[in-house]
Order: sequence, then structure tokens, then C-alpha cells
Amino acid sequence: MMPIDRHEATAMSATSTVPLLRHGLPSAELTALHGALAPVDDAKIPRLLQIVDQLQQRGAIDDLIAPFRGRMAQLRPPRPLRFRRLLFTPLDPVIVSPEAWRPKAPTLPRSAMVPLEEAIRPIMGEDAERIDRMIEGRTTHDRAAVAEAGPLLWSSAAQALMRCPTPEGWTEKTGLPDGLFSALATGTGAVLSQVLTLQTWRAEAEIGEPVRTSAATRMLLEVSRAQSQAVGMMIALVLARLPRAARSIRKAIGEIGGSLCLTMREAMETAIGSLLDRLEAEKGVEAVVLGTPLRQAATEAYRVLGLLACANVEDAKPALRRRLTELRRRLDESCRLRFTVGLQRDFLQILEDPDASGNAAEVARLEDAARGLSDLAEAARRVGSGGTYDVLLRQTTDVIKAIGSNGQFTLADKARLIEILAGPDDAWALLKDAAPERPDCG
Repeated sequence: MMPIDRHEATAMSATSTVPLLRHGLPSAELTALHGALAPVDDAKIPRLLQIVDQLQQRGAIDDLIAPFRGRMAQLRPPRPLRFRRLLFTPLDPVIVSPEAWRPKAPTLPRSAMVPLEEAIRPIMGEDAERIDRMIEGRTTHDRAAVAEAGPLLWSSAAQALMRCPTPEGWTEKTGLPDGLFSALATGTGAVLSQVLTLQTWRAEAEIGEPVRTSAATRMLLEVSRAQSQAVGMMIALVLARLPRAARSIRKAIGEIGGSLCLTMREAMETAIGSLLDRLEAEKGVEAVVLGTPLRQAATEAYRVLGLLACANVEDAKPALRRRLTELRRRLDESCRLRFTVGLQRDFLQILEDPDASGNAAEVARLEDAARGLSDLAEAARRVGSGGTYDVLLRQTTDVIKAIGSNGQFTLADKARLIEILAGPDDAWALLKDAAPERPDCG
């Protein structure tokens, strides 16, 4: 284990040693430690997670990292790829705190994750052991391990959840009555059985293929047959990952018809409402845009914008329209702040650094940042404040042009950056202005 430096030791308090953390903390000490950790800065969060991830019995100590979940989403530190973490990774958009969960809501309370895992392990048997071997020593950053072990786990777990008995200590661990276990287990299993289909839809969306109505119909009917209450969770998960699928889902529900159509329409509106609640939470929509790398900020902005469009139906009530207007305002502000911070930190500071070497790696880093800025500006213009980005991008290209010929960045480097940020015409103008004037041969 890596040593904890002096500042970390102060934040975690002198009484909270690593051996004590391994076996849990008394309630009073847990409360004190929670308060001590609140001001921990981003640089210390990965180290804190290392310690928490080594606990043999976590229990209430999971509450320690609750205040940092938004910052964890931004930092994306590697976490041990354990069975439970891999099992629930696809469901992250619908997992909520126990306090936020409500019966029949299209969400899964975080407190149910441990008991659900414990319930299916005996049923999965050799499959569970095989998955443990596949992910041993891996982290959440090991995409190949996730791609290999994930489908096996989700498929096998989906079947096990459909028939597992209520585990011992369910109520003590979750605060929920035993009668709710079956609905949560079968609903979670029904959704996990569709994870590979959703992944296929997302891959097809990246090449411009829309979700087919027939495919949406098949998914909805399969989930409904497994557990009717799971339809809302399934729709919420689809829209959280792929808002553009809303049109196909609505069309599919209409084609299903009958009483099932009415039930599914209600489930869809509940799912959309749940996702809006998540965005409306304190720093909810802000974390989505600000808490992501610059190169992905545009994708997240489009995703939120798509979700708002899903909710903005013709017969939307005035109260809903006010909610959407306020969320759009917050999205606009978040995009402007993310763009400004990214422009300064990820681009201008490097470009204007007198010690910058201008080597291939540094130029590639600048080009990557420029693409992120250009993409974010394009997405943000659909939200509002389009003129702001035009001004900032123009000022940035002026800075690029003003860089002297000091050997750090070549004319070609500068032209390429301007092309990404402002387009080929501006890049050509720079090259034309820099070209030596030909002598008059007349």
C-alpha cells in the first residue's frame, strides 16, 4: 500500500488508521471522519478511493465517498474491477441513493447492490468464479476486460436475478421490507438482459443508424413480460444513454396498443421525470458538462439537450415547460463555463507557455483541445449564447496568428489549429498572408 502523506493524514484525522478502516468504523468515528473528508481536494480523491476499495467490509463507510461522486465522475480514477462494480456499471444512470429512492420509481437504490450480488452468486456458481478470474487485478480503465467479462456477467446475472430467493439480512442492509426484494431483483434482471441490445443501439447511433421501431417494440415487450414494473427503468436507461431513441420508443408504444400502451406511456413519462429530477439536483446538469473531459463535453451537452427535447412534447404542462426552461439555462451556463475553462487551461496556457517545445506530442494535444472546443461551441450554439463562442474563437485565432516565429510552433502548426477552430478559409488566409510576395516578372 502506498503511504499517505502528511496532508492526507490531517484530512483523515489522526485516529483513522488504515487497519481500522479495513474493518469498518464505529458510528461516532464514521461521522467525524465524514466531516474531516468533506474539504478533501481532487488530488486526494483517488488516494481516498484506494483505501475505501481495500475494505473487506464496507457497509456504512460507503457514505464517505457519497459527497465525491460528482467529482469522481469528472476525475474518472481507475477503480478495481470487482464483480459488483462490473455487474451494476450498465445501470449507473438509474442508481440513486436510498434516500432518493421511492417504490415503483424507475430507479435502483444503491443500498440494494450488495444484497443483490450476494443473492445471485450461489446461483451463478462456476460462471461467477470464471468472471472473478477474468477481472482479477483489472481496473475500470481496462476496457478489454470489461468488454470480455461484462456480457457474460450481465447475461448470467439477469437469469439468476429472476429466480433468486430473498437474501438474509435484506431489510437490515437496505432498510426495505422483504416484500420489495422480488420486484427489485426481477426488474433489475429484466433490464440487465437488454444491456447488449442497448450497446448495439449506441454503436449503431455512432454511425448514424437510428433505433428501429421494431427493435424498440421487441425490447419493451420482452422487459414487460419479465417484469412489468421494469419498463420504466428500461426506458430511463435507454434515454439516459441515447435520448434520440425517444421517437422510436414512443412509436413502438403506440403500435403495441391496448392497455399495455397506456401503462408504457405512463412508464415513459415517469422515466423522463426521474431523469429530469437527476439533472435538477444540486449541481446535477452542471456535473454532466463540467465534470467531463473537454473532448467529451460536446457529447454530454448534446445528450442533455436531447433529453430536454424528449420531455418537451406538444401537450407539456406549463410547470414542465418552466422546468425545461430552467434546465436549459443551466445547461447554457455550464457550456459557457466549460468552454472558457477549457480554452484557458487546455489550450491557451499551453500555446502561450514560453517554455513550450512545440513538439509533435504537444501539437497533437493542442489539436485535440481545439477539436473539443470547436465541438463544444457547435453543441452550445444550439442551447444559446452563440455569439459568445464566435467572439472567443476569433480572439483565440488572433492569439495563434500573433505567435512569433520562434521555432516552437511552425506556420503549418498554426494553420492547422486555426483550421480546426475557425475553418479552412481562415487557415488559408493565414498561409496566404505569410507567403513571400512574388516578384513582378512583367
